[in-house]
Formats: sequence, structure tokens, C-alpha cells
Amino acid sequence: MYKIVIVAYERFQPSALSSLRELFHVSNQVLSTLNKNKTKAFEIIHASLDGRPVCDHLGTREESISRKMSDIEQCDAVIFLGTTPSYEKDLTRTFLSSTDKNWIQQKLEENTLISSILSGTFLLAEAGVLNEQAFTLCPNHRVSFCKKHPELSPQNFRRTIKSNNVLTGYIMRCWLDIGVEIIKDTLNEEEACQLLDALYIPHRIDKAPKQQSICKMSQFLINLNKLIENTENLNINSKKLADMLAMSERTLSRKARLHTNKTPKQLIDDIKIKKSCQFLTQTDKQIKEIAYLTGYSSDTAFRRNFVREMGICPTEYRQQA
Repeated sequence: MYKIVIVAYERFQPSALSSLRELFHVSNQVLSTLNKNKTKAFEIIHASLDGRPVCDHLGTREESISRKMSDIEQCDAVIFLGTTPSYEKDLTRTFLSSTDKNWIQQKLEENTLISSILSGTFLLAEAGVLNEQAFTLCPNHRVSFCKKHPELSPQNFRRTIKSNNVLTGYIMRCWLDIGVEIIKDTLNEEEACQLLDALYIPHRIDKAPKQQSICKMSQFLINLNKLIENTENLNINSKKLADMLAMSERTLSRKARLHTNKTPKQLIDDIKIKKSCQFLTQTDKQIKEIAYLTGYSSDTAFRRNFVREMGICPTEYRQQA
């Protein structure tokens, strides 16, 4: 059985916890049906740093969290949940004891998958496991993170990054990416494909995966970043994006899948959010104008999408920048 430790601390985001629990609960049910085997493939262990129940950002006490992280001897994956960006000021404090740091480092040495969502990356940095690793970080946390860890440099415009068994995600919805990665690590290729297909989760599992060209991948992302910097109005679709990048829609779709594992629509959504963040921090444009310039039908739609992706409203993001 694959043991997954989910670590929460004060003011954590409950949506990721409940979503991960549901994903692996349903996965066990589906695998039982597919394999006609009643044995569970995944076991979830809820933990906190001190072994006591903690409250989420709404003040609800999570009683199921009853294990102390450093007391857990064996596990196959560890997921550090994040807090809401509005609690960024709390991230400058020290979270881990020396025992906690040693436990995380030991698990990494044992080839345990260590992952984080949003501000959970602060704990990985504090444990010293991000040194010489590629990792991503929520833009809202960047200022506090760089002040606390000036020696580390998070990468921009990457939803998730896996480097040497350390997996980081910068938005709340990255819980799904982490879940898929765990499924792929746990099951054989055929079982993983069957399970993800049964759950209607998009995936890309190749029988003989090829190493991506870092140079080509970087160039593709560089071109995307240039497009963001130089485009004033992002009312675009996949055809227009392909034209702007001087390629066909088919080529764009292939490159997007190959280099970012995203669809062109997902790329466009990412581009819009990143451009809106630039408008919010570098200009004094009104929210309604930013919504128009980033291709949204209304400022309401823009606000709703921004909160979903960033976990904070545009006005708060501008105030914290």
C-alpha cells in the first residue's frame, strides 16, 4: 500500500485537503473495480507539525489531523498544504523544528516524493531541500520568500515543477497535478492509464518517454513571455495565439502538450493571469480596464477567474505587491 502523508498547519486551505482525500478514496474504489481486488492502493495519513488538530483559514478545526509528522516512520509521499495568500505576513516566521527538518531531509534521501502547494514551499525551503533544485512559487509569496530565502530563486510561469523527487506547485489546483504524479509513481503504466481514464483526468503517459529538449522548451516559454510583455490586449483564442507565435494551431497544440502538458486554452488562461498581474503591479489601471485588456467579457468574470487561479482578489493582490 502506498502511504501518503498530508501535512497541514494553521490557516491551511481546506479545499486541497478535501480534494486530495476524495481523489485517492475514489481511486481505491475504481482500482478495486478494475482489478476485482479489494485491497486499497492508497492510504492517507493526516498530520500536523506538532501532532495536534489545526484550524483552516476559515477557523474550522480539522479533527482528523491527529499524527505528528516527525513520528511517522514510513511513507511514500509527503504533501505540504498551503495557506491563503492573504496570510502572507505569517510566512516570515519559522515553522520547523530541527527534528522536522531532519525528518524531511531523511524522507528525501529515502526517495520519498516531497511535494508542496502554494506556501507549503516555504517549509521545503526551511528544511533545506530546495538547494540546487528547480522549483516554482505563487507570485503572491515571492516578495516574502525572497526576503526570507535570498539564496533561492523560484522559476516564473511554471504551474508545477518536479526536480529530483521534489514537486512544487504555485496555485491551489496543483493538488491534481500532485495526485496524478503519485498515481503514475505508484501504479504500472497500464493501471495508471486505466485509472486516470476512468477518472476522466487528462494525462500524458508514454511507453518510452523521451527527454524534452531543455533548450527548445526554454525557447517556447521565452517566446510566450515575450508575447505577454509586448501585447497590450489579450482578447485572443488558440488560433490568434498560434498566429502571434508564427505557427499553426496544430503545431501550437503539440508544443503546448510537449513542453507544458497544457492545452492552448490553458496556456491562454495562464497568459491572461500573468498579464493581469503585471497590470496590477506596474500600472494604475482600473480593474474593469484590466479585465477588458486581458480578454474577459466583464470585470466580474475576471475577478472570479483571478481568485480561482491566485487564491486572492485583484485588489488585494495589488495592495500586497
